[in-house]
Amino acid sequence: MAEHDRIHTAFTTPQGVYCYKMMPFGLKNAGATYQRTVNKIFSDQLGRNIEVYVDDMIVKSKAHSDHPDDLRETLSTLRKYRMMLNPKKCVFGVKGGKCLGFLVDERGIEANPDKIKAVLEMKSPRNVREVQRLTGCLAALGRFLSRSADKSLFFFKALKRKEFTWDEEAEQAFTSLKLHLSTLPKLMSPLPGETLFVYLAVSEYALSAVLVAEREETQHPVYFISHAFRGAEAKYSEVEKMVFALVMASRKLKPYFQAHQIKVLTGQPLRKVIESRNHSSRMTDWADQLADFGLEYEPRRAIKAQALADFITECTTRPPVGQNEEWELYVDGSSTKSGCGAGLVLKPPVGEKMEYAIKFEFLGSNNEAEYEALILGLQLCILAGATAIEARSDSQLIVGQVSGEYEAKEDNMRMYLAKAQEFIKKLSHFRISHIPRSENQQADALARMASSAEGSAPRTIMWEVLRQPSINAKEQLILDRTATWMDEVVGYLRDEVLPTDAKEAERIKHRAGWFLWHDEQLYKKSYTHPLLKCVTPEEGNYILREIHQGACSSHQGGRTIAGKALRAGYYWPTLKADAQELVKRCPSCQIHSDIPRSPATPLNPIQAVLPFHKWGMDLLGPFPLASGQRKFLIVAIDYFTKWTEAEPLASITDKQVQAFIWRNIITRFGVPRALVSDNGRQFNSGPTREYCARFGIQTRFSAVSRPQTNGQAEAANKIVLKGIKKSLDAAKGAWVDDLPGVLWSARTTTKEATGHSPTVKPLQNKKWHPRVYDVVQPDVPIHHQRHQLINGTYSFDVPTHPWVLA
Repeated sequence: MAEHDRIHTAFTTPQGVYCYKMMPFGLKNAGATYQRTVNKIFSDQLGRNIEVYVDDMIVKSKAHSDHPDDLRETLSTLRKYRMMLNPKKCVFGVKGGKCLGFLVDERGIEANPDKIKAVLEMKSPRNVREVQRLTGCLAALGRFLSRSADKSLFFFKALKRKEFTWDEEAEQAFTSLKLHLSTLPKLMSPLPGETLFVYLAVSEYALSAVLVAEREETQHPVYFISHAFRGAEAKYSEVEKMVFALVMASRKLKPYFQAHQIKVLTGQPLRKVIESRNHSSRMTDWADQLADFGLEYEPRRAIKAQALADFITECTTRPPVGQNEEWELYVDGSSTKSGCGAGLVLKPPVGEKMEYAIKFEFLGSNNEAEYEALILGLQLCILAGATAIEARSDSQLIVGQVSGEYEAKEDNMRMYLAKAQEFIKKLSHFRISHIPRSENQQADALARMASSAEGSAPRTIMWEVLRQPSINAKEQLILDRTATWMDEVVGYLRDEVLPTDAKEAERIKHRAGWFLWHDEQLYKKSYTHPLLKCVTPEEGNYILREIHQGACSSHQGGRTIAGKALRAGYYWPTLKADAQELVKRCPSCQIHSDIPRSPATPLNPIQAVLPFHKWGMDLLGPFPLASGQRKFLIVAIDYFTKWTEAEPLASITDKQVQAFIWRNIITRFGVPRALVSDNGRQFNSGPTREYCARFGIQTRFSAVSRPQTNGQAEAANKIVLKGIKKSLDAAKGAWVDDLPGVLWSARTTTKEATGHSPTVKPLQNKKWHPRVYDVVQPDVPIHHQRHQLINGTYSFDVPTHPWVLA
């Protein structure tokens, strides 16, 4: 114990007050503290040759010859940190043993025989307390028990009764549980990176899943889970129960799902159901949870282990003992102006399903068509030998009247109900349930086809599956052997092949001096650029189109995109001409391009001596309403580097301008000396001027009669507006989404005034960097301090001037 913490462990005895020098396990946080300590001590060994849980340590080795070295390393670590072991509780050189209540050896993980023996020797419970003890023992063995929720069902029913009764069903379940415990399977530990498989199954009262590892064509269980349905969970459809079983497996076995590739083996179309968009919010939530694991779905294979075969057999939904197997009957009726019909889908217990479409030669209501479909379906099933039928219909009225929940008031409905009950009496078991229309689509399609069919003659329907759209062209590989401009240069540099004409050979030699052949690729040498990759004009056209109108483009001119292609590292002889031709053929550029006008008088440039020293600002809008009710744009440009900043706004107030100055200028590039803007009230308001004065920023305003004094901001406005217009076409409301691409294009374009792009120019200036902190003296303007810092004339007078770091 640390000396300053010992007083917190004080306790009173008849001899006086004492405290602990060593941490006892009786303290509330002793276990967590000790676990954190041993994790730190054995950080280099955990998972490799040792496992530690509180005071239980296991030194493990894959080979017998490595075990002495692993023991030596562990004992050295214990000696280094002065940790003591109890020799009476230590065992060395064993191939297996107990760990955390389980038997662990090289073959796998087994349940503790003592826990199994406790259940086998347990007598039938006589009160609630003994039932709780039994369920507690089963919970400890849950990972080894397949279908544990179904096996414990009668025990939990006994606990829920007001008065305790141990009936015959509970006694039979208790006896079968003991038989199952005598043959519990051995669980395997998955290897790192091993693919695991999941089997799912549901019963009437619970769902179950098993995680399986497959080795040497044999399947070994890794973990069994089970979950008893609660409340509305029992009313889920069969497909929803299967998806819910997969969700529960992913929750309880999350470490396995995150560390391994999981394949779900099932006979249900789970993948199609999960990826479908036409399902409830509950299914949507489950689909989002399962999307994080990258699951794969495969049809259920043959079971290769008896334990897994028992799991599938026991968990599959089946009729009660002594009852004949049920037929499934899906019915639907359709009544339209053109006629009436019915659709039937019959699913026998064994064999393929049967589909029927019946055309009625009489007219009737939709409810009458639904009753006709049910009666015809019952007749067909009885003729085929069915004695137990489970019918499903999407008509709530028919289901309610047949089940007795609704009363049939109309005469024709009472007659139809009596006719249906005549056939139901011939069955040993009958049940009808209501399903949504989305689960009865097959019968619905047959009914609509029958009601809209012309004539009553039987017909043959050909069935075919079309794999892909007919308009999809077949893939064709084209071998292009046409000559390119690189052939003669490549022939000389690679194979030293020259034409017979001496002048032509001399020309090729002279031209080849500007090229380099390396790694089966031709490169062009350059004075101002690194090696340029040589491409064909066809490939170059694709490169130009990507720069001109691809991602982060703003439909710039031919000279600009040609320069960008060169800086990107590409070359072909007709680069500039192709760029000019591409711009001429671009519809957006022709519609929105500027009409060149020469100024009446020579322009007077405004000088800027430092990067991010002077900024011009302006407001644009209103634009078409975009997301977040944004319809205005604030633009700022640095006079020296031509770096452009812009941000969409929902409203233009002085607070928005101040936030933009802080967020986009000061925190990114430092405090500027001056801000130039027009006389808008957002820039020329008292709060904005006071805000700039706090940082020592001069606010300068252009003359009302001469807006050209803020021409740098006007030029930035023109660039941004042109880029947005050329990119949007008809989607005017998406200008906010295209704004980052327009800014990126403007920042990476070489400017005539500087000879560099705004992205490169700040990095070449070594005197001032936007991330350097300013040392601010309260009584000296910031721009004077910055001038002194640059010229090396700054004096630090600590006693006279208090300094703060801004």
